[in-house]
Amino acid sequence: MQAVIHNEVIDTILERRSVRAYTDERLTESEIQTILQCALWAPSGMNQQTTRMAVTQEAALIAELAEDAGRNGFYYNAPCFIFFYAKKENKWGACNAALAVQNAALAAKALGLDSVVIGCVYDYLKSQEGEQKWQKKLALPEDYEFVLGLAVGHGAETPQAKPRNQENIIWK
Repeated sequence: MQAVIHNEVIDTILERRSVRAYTDERLTESEIQTILQCALWAPSGMNQQTTRMAVTQEAALIAELAEDAGRNGFYYNAPCFIFFYAKKENKWGACNAALAVQNAALAAKALGLDSVVIGCVYDYLKSQEGEQKWQKKLALPEDYEFVLGLAVGHGAETPQAKPRNQENIIWK
């Protein structure tokens, strides 16, 4: 990695990893509220704030989604799962939701928690059956669509950083 200036925020960004093993320790309400508030403060196109979130620590609910989607273990047994939805027909909705996910993941790391962004249930939650069932189950308006999920918890592993391709940076 090239030399970078270090501070608390930059170090949190550089230390965040996608963790795929968790303890069964539940998050506190304060931890969840902090993560959700940080997600709400993500930038959004023209400040339209088009991202909706649904959060659960109910293992049965997450297991039901895993069964419905045919993706057992998709959330790596994290005790908390956050669904990120975007307003349909909004040009920047998916981008706004992705920014909120990143804020949430960084907030989790700053609190000493770990997370992994989840997209593997996307096809099911975008299907007619999945969309109708889960929007109703999560009390989301019909004019919203699933974008990404975030599994959050106390990590049971410490993955090493994967190399980053410095050629992805172009200087002119």
